Amino acid sequence: MGLKDILSKLDKVLDTKKGRTAKQVEAIEKLITKLVEKEAKYKAKLLLAKTPREKEKLERKIKVCEAQIAKGHAAEVMLRTDVA
Repeated sequence: MGLKDILSKLDKVLDTKKGRTAKQVEAIEKLITKLVEKEAKYKAKLLLAKTPREKEKLERKIKVCEAQIAKGHAAEVMLRTDVA
């Protein structure tokens, strides 16, 4: 284990600002991944949707996912620039 790895773990354990930020970035990345999976699932369902109401509902869910993914990426970039 290199010095950077040790210091990174120590930061997380001591819960310094850098450690908290790293945890937040990891959490955001996980949530973005889940949102991307949900969006793909809704898009697949949209192709099979039969009624206009069902299509509208799925399109609305897809838009929400897209908006939240964009918001998550923006927050992630902001946190990463704060750490650097």
